[in-house]
Amino acid sequence: YLSGHDVKLRRLVVKALIGFHGEGSLSLVEKALGDSDDEVRRVAASVLEEHGEADFLKLIVYALGDKDKQVRYLAARALRSRKDEDASEAIKKLLESRSVETRRSVAEALEGREDARSLVLIDGLLDDLDREVRLFAAQALSGRRDKGMLPLIKKAMDSQDVGVRHRASVALIGHQDAASLALIVKALDEGDLGVRLNAVSALGDRRDAASLVLIKKLLSDGDKDVRYGAEIAFRSRSKGRGFIEKILDHFR
Repeated sequence: YLSGHDVKLRRLVVKALIGFHGEGSLSLVEKALGDSDDEVRRVAASVLEEHGEADFLKLIVYALGDKDKQVRYLAARALRSRKDEDASEAIKKLLESRSVETRRSVAEALEGREDARSLVLIDGLLDDLDREVRLFAAQALSGRRDKGMLPLIKKAMDSQDVGVRHRASVALIGHQDAASLALIVKALDEGDLGVRLNAVSALGDRRDAASLVLIKKLLSDGDKDVRYGAEIAFRSRSKGRGFIEKILDHFR
C-alpha cells in the first residue's frame, strides 16, 4: 500500500507505523521516508523517536536532509532523544555539512545532551555564520551544570546578537559557583530586559549570601519588572523556598 499511487491511501496506511515495532518496521519506515508526499514523510519521521535500535540511526540521518522543515524537526527530535555514542558521532559528521538546514536541525538536537563531545560541538556552533545555528547552540547550554559549560556561557554572553545572549542567560539558572555569579552580574548590566530578568531568576535560584545582597539591591532597580522579579526572589529566599516554586504560586 505504501507503494500505491493513491496518496490518500498512503497517508492512511503510514499511520499504522505509529507504535509498530514488529518485523519489517525498519524497511517500512525507510520506504515512507522516501515518499513524495510531505504528510507521509512527516508521519514516518514522527515514529523515529520510538525506535532506539542502531539501524534506525541511518534513517534519522537521512530524514535530517529532507526538504520539508517539519520532517527535519521530527528527525532532530529523534536524534536528540538518543544518547548513545553512535548518535554523537553522527551529530559530529552532520555538522560538517554545507547545508544550513542540516546544521540547524542538528544544532537543535544538541539540546539535552550531556556528553563531553557535545561541548566541543556547541563551542564551534556558537561561531557559525548562520544565526539560527548560533541560537540553537546557545539554547543547548541550558540544563547542564558541569564546569565546562561556564566558558561557553561566557562566550555566548559576549555575542553581539541579543538573541544568543538571551538564551545564554537562561543557562545561568541553576549554577551555584562564584564564576557563574560573575556572569549573572554581567547579565544584570545588560541593556536587554529579557537578559536581565533571566539573571534575576538565576539569583533567585541561588543560596549564597552574595546573591542575596544583589537581590536586595535590585529591589530599588529602575525597571518595574526587575523590581518585581527581585521581590519574588527575595521572598523565596526569606521563606527558604525556591524561586520557581514562588513563581508558580503567583499564577495559581
